[in-house]
Amino acid sequence: MPILNPTSSKLLNLTALALSISVASVVASAQNLQMNDMSLKSELDWLQAQGVIQISTSTWPLTTNEINRALESANIQTPEQQQIVQSVRYTLGKQPKSLVTTTISAYGQTDRQQLPQSFADDKLASFEASAKAGISEEDWELYLQAHVKDDDIDDNDYSFEGSYVAGKYANQWLIAGQIPTWWGPGHDGSLIRGDASKPVMGVTMQRDIQAAPDNQYLNWIGPWQYQLFLGQLDDYKAIPDTKLIGTRLSASPTSWLELGASRMIMWGGDGRSESFSSFVDALTGKNDNTGDPDTDPTNSLAGFDARVNLASLTYSNLPVGVYAQYVGEDEAGYLPAKICI
Repeated sequence: MPILNPTSSKLLNLTALALSISVASVVASAQNLQMNDMSLKSELDWLQAQGVIQISTSTWPLTTNEINRALESANIQTPEQQQIVQSVRYTLGKQPKSLVTTTISAYGQTDRQQLPQSFADDKLASFEASAKAGISEEDWELYLQAHVKDDDIDDNDYSFEGSYVAGKYANQWLIAGQIPTWWGPGHDGSLIRGDASKPVMGVTMQRDIQAAPDNQYLNWIGPWQYQLFLGQLDDYKAIPDTKLIGTRLSASPTSWLELGASRMIMWGGDGRSESFSSFVDALTGKNDNTGDPDTDPTNSLAGFDARVNLASLTYSNLPVGVYAQYVGEDEAGYLPAKICI
């Protein structure tokens, strides 16, 4: 008579069951853009909190070249730190240069009828099967994903979320597709843009390596990143075909401080003006929050965030990072009309 392992018996009581099967074939490049990955983010945040590296993990996608830049100047003091650095290098090295990959995966779970709760939380359906194929070279990348799913929240039985084509020139990436995006220093949520919303089809632009400015008068800014986004909402039924415009800027003037500023604008759509003047009004905040659809061009969010790494600040072994995010909705009297912290 077989004996059940206690661990196995506990697994039988779980309310969720996940199964994944992956098949990879190597033909010809390594992934340049790292999409939302909780394991990778946790390791990078741990190294940053320890004072080993200086890197921003508040804006995703993150580029492989930027991670390598941070690792090259890593200040490793302990075997544990060395182990985590090696783990990150292993994650990035899974796909050697010049690689084409194909992957088939599937999972199933029960009792999932809620929105994403944390960074990189993308398992929403009761069942989902996916097929993925990607090819990457030094200055460009193509990644295709197709999903068939049974989702109680999303009415669509199939999607192409995660698909994109990207090219790099002069340290700038231009990405077209439907990719996940994260703005903010938190793990469990973002007040302005995170995994609680579906990826939006559109165009994104950002830097590859987040090096500090070479100019002697601007070098104090430290490593910095920007992200520009323009897309259109597919499933926003209140005002169909609404355009989504996003901007984010972050900088680390010291090894212990990172500052970020973000803005999201919903503009145009069915029954709303999409003239150049209304676009200018949207960018400047003019006529915002009037409550009149004929004169109010947008619905907007804007805010700031900050992260302080105590180990670097106090020159100690205190591996703690403290962060905050402040976001306001619309504008009234040059200040946010509604505030979230």
